[in-house]
Amino acid sequence: MNIKEAIISIITEKQISTQAELVEELKKQGISKRQATISRQFKDLGIYKAFENGKIFYKIPVTDTSSQRINRFVKSVEYNEYLIVVKTNDGAANLVGDIIDKMNIPEILGSIAGDNTLFITTKSVKDIKKVHEKIINAIS
Repeated sequence: MNIKEAIISIITEKQISTQAELVEELKKQGISKRQATISRQFKDLGIYKAFENGKIFYKIPVTDTSSQRINRFVKSVEYNEYLIVVKTNDGAANLVGDIIDKMNIPEILGSIAGDNTLFITTKSVKDIKKVHEKIINAIS
């Protein structure tokens, strides 16, 4: 079993709250990796933190590669004359931002994500409404 398969297996079967817990679980399977390696794997796999029943733990996103997989993480998408603001479930803003980045919308200049909020700016203020519509269509 490779590192990605092991991580998916562990996170699917157990509620892992920290990367240190995951490192320990991997050791039990005979896989010794550093936290930096785990962080890279998390990014590659799109792993995010979820909050359920009073506990925060890691989750694996669905393997659907379409941009529509983000609709279950997005609470709202609004805009003003300068910025698009995407509100997400706790811990999902980075995942949603990464998926939107991979949509390769040419009018997007950049984005920045916190825990549950994603700010997107466009190359021109004239593109705000157009990009907003593209994002809305992708999650509908």
